[in-house]
Amino acid sequence: MIDKKIIQEKYGPSSSADNIFAAKARFLQSWYRAHILKQETYGYGPDETSETKYGNILVSGEVSGSNFLFPEIFKYAQYRAQFLKKGETIKEYRLFNNMLSSQPLCFNLFYPMKALFEHDHIAAGKILRNCFPTLQIATILAIEIEYLPYPVNEYLNDRTAFDAMLIYITDAGERNILAIETKYVEKLGTNPSSDLSKQIDLVNNSLIFNEFGKQKVLSGFGQLGRNFLLAEKFGIQNRLNKAFAVVISPKENDSSTKEINEFYSMMQPEFHHRLFYTSLEYMVDQIKSTAPKALIPWIENFNKRYLGFSECDSFFKEYKKQ
Repeated sequence: MIDKKIIQEKYGPSSSADNIFAAKARFLQSWYRAHILKQETYGYGPDETSETKYGNILVSGEVSGSNFLFPEIFKYAQYRAQFLKKGETIKEYRLFNNMLSSQPLCFNLFYPMKALFEHDHIAAGKILRNCFPTLQIATILAIEIEYLPYPVNEYLNDRTAFDAMLIYITDAGERNILAIETKYVEKLGTNPSSDLSKQIDLVNNSLIFNEFGKQKVLSGFGQLGRNFLLAEKFGIQNRLNKAFAVVISPKENDSSTKEINEFYSMMQPEFHHRLFYTSLEYMVDQIKSTAPKALIPWIENFNKRYLGFSECDSFFKEYKKQ
């Protein structure tokens, strides 16, 4: 058995706020830092003002770029953090140092596909068609990450942003949007916007929502609902045919499917297909099966970083004993 003090020093403390999956994922990120990144020190988290050190928090990640799988992804994250539009809310400490955060996960997952799209849109379209087969994607028109439609007063008039977004043409020739929300261990946020007027008008003038939904929006939708409404409003503003929204998370983070099912109670049944769930594991498998050979190291590294629980299972068992 490994000495208790050595384990605590190497991987950091556990958190009483973690559920079973979050504890396992926090350890995976701590293990990855120690064994793959070879970084012995770790910082305070989850925020820069926090007073507890955790093994999943990098030190000076804004300099090293260690929260990203490749330097190109780090450079893009730096660019996005440096040139924010008014209203955009990228928290740099979280983005560059918190390995458990879903925000760097989103950059690590979608930037390589965005870069591929910019020089080979056919290859990118093939990958995304397989990832989201029900959408019948024929051609990708745009891929954006951490995207806030602007000006905000023409949309929801708040800071709701897409983690990622696709604009695409379908087999039938429709021009549609897919709003993408990525989660790793977190639940979808429940906080409503302070200004609900745009949301209320949108829901009341939509065929998508039932009477229960029209009542619920009066007190404000949480993150899932706001993202769905933002996609719908984006489609209207930009004269697209349909708006869809997806939540991507690991299978063991089952809060996503529960919250989607709850939101279905506010929608007319014929529109349920506009909001759906895709597991992170499924995304990885589909990318592996369709990506160009040059991208295979990326998706294999991504899988090891976020889903490689089996590789550190023996370490985790020893950690739990302490």
